[in-house]
Amino acid sequence: MHLLFSSPLQLPLLLLLLSQTTCHPLITAPQLPLPAYKIPTPFESALLARRLLHLVPNGILSSTFPSTSSPYVPSSVASLPVGMPDYISDCSIPNSSSLSTDNDPSLLAISIATTFRNAEAGSNVSLALSWDPPHGQWKAALPRVSLIGYLESINGSAAEMDALGECFAERHPDSRAWFPGNPIHQSKWVRLRVRELYWVGGFGDRAYIGWIDGEVWRGLKREDWEEVRLPGEL
Repeated sequence: MHLLFSSPLQLPLLLLLLSQTTCHPLITAPQLPLPAYKIPTPFESALLARRLLHLVPNGILSSTFPSTSSPYVPSSVASLPVGMPDYISDCSIPNSSSLSTDNDPSLLAISIATTFRNAEAGSNVSLALSWDPPHGQWKAALPRVSLIGYLESINGSAAEMDALGECFAERHPDSRAWFPGNPIHQSKWVRLRVRELYWVGGFGDRAYIGWIDGEVWRGLKREDWEEVRLPGEL
């Protein structure tokens, strides 16, 4: 930079001004560290998934159409997947198997419904659940899970089956119209035997995203998952 002076008398004045001026360094905002999130383990995420099953009354049941067409299935959709919303419940009764079913959801299978037609034809079934807290939050940051397995008929004593129906009706009072023995549609009680889970806990920098083994799911204890809380849960 070159300074031009129109008069020699201006130079002493400029030097005086410069001598009285203090230069300050540029001040920048402090660099705050990003918050460090502890990503839950697969086991901790399984507890959250189990809590989610306990709280959510509805889910999306996905199945696959048979490979051969029928009066109910056009050939154009043979072997394709389909997802349908349905009632679910966190109700169970003991089964004859050595494998625990305490964490497997119970369903009222109406024979005419698409999911249960497909299951009768041999399709496996998955159940997608998502968390929608009382206070709205960013959906992409909220947990969701897919329970993947197959349907199995529930059999028990008359008292056990009555208890199952009462448990189901607590969440879905209108479902009584379709309980087994109703005059409208043939129906029965089934459970989704969970083989594997795929969990998305939210954003990947703070939540686990990935598979959860079925053995872990079957081993979860009520006293453990009752202690955890989902984001925004009151």
